[in-house]
Amino acid sequence: MGERRPAPLTVALSTLSRNLVGTLLDISRMGARVRLAAPPAVGQEVYLTLGALRLFGSVCWASADQCGLVFDEAINANELSRVMIDALRSRDTTPEILAAREDWEQRRL
Repeated sequence: MGERRPAPLTVALSTLSRNLVGTLLDISRMGARVRLAAPPAVGQEVYLTLGALRLFGSVCWASADQCGLVFDEAINANELSRVMIDALRSRDTTPEILAAREDWEQRRL
């Protein structure tokens, strides 16, 4: 799946039946690990929103508070670099500020 890199960022994860907010724990070009209060079931198709990046994929494993995602298409190196830069910028930011920033970015689109 590629090298995973830590990237603690607030993300939105959508399924056909629900919209969730969680924390991206790590990411690679082919997948990601996300912490959520109630992760979707294995095999469920998902839509991950990470700032301006939108990724389709499915849940490949799930535990009580985390899940692993495999993307339908690999993200390119530039997109992955942007995720890492955003993670570094937000390292000392609270989840509330990250959520507000995400909301502001969504309104700009």
